[in-house]
Amino acid sequence: MDLNRLKTFKTLVETLSFTETAKMIHVTQSAVSQQIKLLQTEYGCRLVQKINNNLVLTPEGQALYHDIKDELERLEKRLIQKKDKERPLLRLAGPQNFINEILIPQLPRSPFRYQIDYLTSAKCNEDLLSGKRDIVFVSSPLSPKLCDSSVVFTEKMILVGDPKLKDFSKKRLPIVDMNENLRLIKKWQELNAMSLTVHLVAEIPNIQSILAFIRHHPVAAIVPEHLVKEDIRSGRLISLYPKQSGYTNQVHMCILKQQKANLVWEFFERLKK
Repeated sequence: MDLNRLKTFKTLVETLSFTETAKMIHVTQSAVSQQIKLLQTEYGCRLVQKINNNLVLTPEGQALYHDIKDELERLEKRLIQKKDKERPLLRLAGPQNFINEILIPQLPRSPFRYQIDYLTSAKCNEDLLSGKRDIVFVSSPLSPKLCDSSVVFTEKMILVGDPKLKDFSKKRLPIVDMNENLRLIKKWQELNAMSLTVHLVAEIPNIQSILAFIRHHPVAAIVPEHLVKEDIRSGRLISLYPKQSGYTNQVHMCILKQQKANLVWEFFERLKK
């Protein structure tokens, strides 16, 4: 029994078109016809026939399709899983918003498979050094002596908050932030030459949760400008200092120098482009 003929027959049954079958299995239409003829010869009966220019299954064809459909699908699934396991695994980590919106749509499917986790920059760097991650995406890369890095994403950060904060006492601002990003507040203050005491209301693990929180509570946060443009336009949030100097946050892709000789470096170079 020829497996390719059975796969061709299964596809033909599911498309009911020699043309579509040829496209799906990447052969010529005549090659599909030949495969079906050989299969009918092997089984000693007609499996498909044309009635009023429509392709239909004979009772024998229906019986054969019923017999092979599930087994072929199981076999194809096992082959895909086997090929997947043979591809090298790359362990990646970084901030959730960047990974979901920027990184994943750009990931080359082959020859890699991926293990991806959402981690803070501090945890990413720690895991990179310990060998738990192959490549990390961080705001603060390790020393150039330890790793090679490349800026792969840049975003402007601005201070926004609930409209109720418009007349807040500028000596004390209620704010929420990610557990590692209080440095953004300090950097923002330095850029704007402003003395500002903040009251940290909560530490929230990712930017999506921060946005949800500030949209429903009278607090402020430093967030990527492109994520709150619509909120500011609608009046849901306000820019607390419209003339502020925006802090630019950069995401660096980092790899240990000792990785240069392997597939991890190949991926690093590919994504840089």
